[in-house]
Amino acid sequence: MPAERCDLDHNTPFDQGGPTTVDNLAPLCRKHHLAKTHGAWNLERHGESIAWTSNRTGRAYTTTTTRYEPAPIAG
Repeated sequence: MPAERCDLDHNTPFDQGGPTTVDNLAPLCRKHHLAKTHGAWNLERHGESIAWTSNRTGRAYTTTTTRYEPAPIAG
């Protein structure tokens, strides 16, 4: 999901003292943001990797950041 279509999610929730800073925010699609917020998934960030753990099954998945080349500037 492109970041401009995502919600900004606090790694450490704001109501638990998490600051609204670059180091504590990341874009998540609405579905994954709500799943994390309502306790279905636990998310931990480790540098460029994200570890997702299902709170129902205990299964864990790791994803990494996708980097795209900037579009050339027309001119």
